[in-house]
Amino acid sequence: MREWNRRVTQLTRATKRVVEQRYGHRPRRTYMFGISNGGYLTRWQLENRPRLYDGGLDWEGTLFRAGGPNLLTYLPTTLERYPEYRATGSDAAHTMRSSTPASRAVRSSSGTTTTRSTGT
Repeated sequence: MREWNRRVTQLTRATKRVVEQRYGHRPRRTYMFGISNGGYLTRWQLENRPRLYDGGLDWEGTLFRAGGPNLLTYLPTTLERYPEYRATGSDAAHTMRSSTPASRAVRSSSGTTTTRSTGT
């Protein structure tokens, strides 16, 4: 992930050189398209390397913000709760949330689900 943006920039520049070598002239237009993380890369390239592209389409691109929310801020919580989700077979563990990330859905022996603070 740390190299994505730099590597796409390098790939675009290299592709333009190869097109020129093969066809004897630079590409007339350069577009970039992407879905999901490819959409994120497209958006980043268009915003930060606009001279490399004539346009592009960010389709369903992820959004990485340093302060969140982003995949790196909510994925750990999702993975932490997966064992309970798998064990119960219900969406209770998935949907049970608190306003603080330091809470945990707990299933009692009677089958009810509650949220309790983990104290962290």
